[in-house]
Amino acid sequence: MKQNKISITELANTFGVSPSTVSRAVNDLPGVSEELRAKIKEYARKTGYHSRLTGRGKAPETTNVVAVIIGDVRNVFYSELVFSIQRVLREHGYLLAVYYSEYNEKQEIQYIRLAGSSNVAGIIQVTVASEAISQELSQVAVPIVMVNRMINTFDTDVVLLDNYEAGYIATARLIELGHSEIGFLRGQTQSSASIQRFEGYLQAMKNYHLPVEDKFVLQGDLTMKTAYEQGKNLMATVDHLPTAMVASNDISAYGLMTALQEYGVKIPTNLSLVSFDNLQMSDMRGISLSSVDPQVHYMGSTAANLMLRRIQDPTRETERVIVKPKLIERHSLLAYKDTTQFRKLR
Repeated sequence: MKQNKISITELANTFGVSPSTVSRAVNDLPGVSEELRAKIKEYARKTGYHSRLTGRGKAPETTNVVAVIIGDVRNVFYSELVFSIQRVLREHGYLLAVYYSEYNEKQEIQYIRLAGSSNVAGIIQVTVASEAISQELSQVAVPIVMVNRMINTFDTDVVLLDNYEAGYIATARLIELGHSEIGFLRGQTQSSASIQRFEGYLQAMKNYHLPVEDKFVLQGDLTMKTAYEQGKNLMATVDHLPTAMVASNDISAYGLMTALQEYGVKIPTNLSLVSFDNLQMSDMRGISLSSVDPQVHYMGSTAANLMLRRIQDPTRETERVIVKPKLIERHSLLAYKDTTQFRKLR
């Protein structure tokens, strides 16, 4: 297969425009002046650039299908998000094609290419946000909306929780309850949401002059299985637990709780726990997990409406909708003075 001699990002930098503008220009889509289109296409011809979608002239007509790429179909957060997206788009005559990648970057790239070659009306990208994903999305000449993730180098419509603030308020609440030894179960290293939640945690610890102990910072991937394994590993390697922890999402928190409880740890008597997503399960008796509410139905309907407006007017300025976090307190929190620190028997 013939390789591009120049990347779309390099071509965009040459003209001081976004990669999506280059994509619209070379695929003869609206939203680019004829003068700029001619210059970009001529330069692309001279440098050997070919659009991955068409490689020539006119882009094919799109379908009434919007692709949605999510990480884990088993995660209720994504199910609720897709439900809200579908409800809005269906009212406007659009169908959904849902792909789930298991948070695998290579799989996501395959789905982006598949969606692009299927001439979908647009792509709603929910999960992995990396430079490799940015490059792939830049090659697709259809509207893109990102949900709960963003890539600084990719200019597109975005709706996301203020994840930094979410991480901060979750940690600050534990500190207000008197906890000082607070651990954190991280999410994926390429997830902007997970990174920002951890940064919010670090900032709260710094503002209150509290140390962050590496042994209590665990690397997860937003799945219950990995969180369970990390919880077991934590119990095997430390002589005592912190009195509180923050988990990157509710699903991870469930896995962590299960592992700790197998060792006799009581939530919140021995350890207070807070996380993010506010899934319906978190309000169930026996779980009662304190969690930051991302307003998932609002996020989904907003993403769908951003997509509709982008389809109708490809030239409009991009929007970034930031959702304010709210901590929903349940029975997984306990003041430090009422906590019994869990120590392993020697």
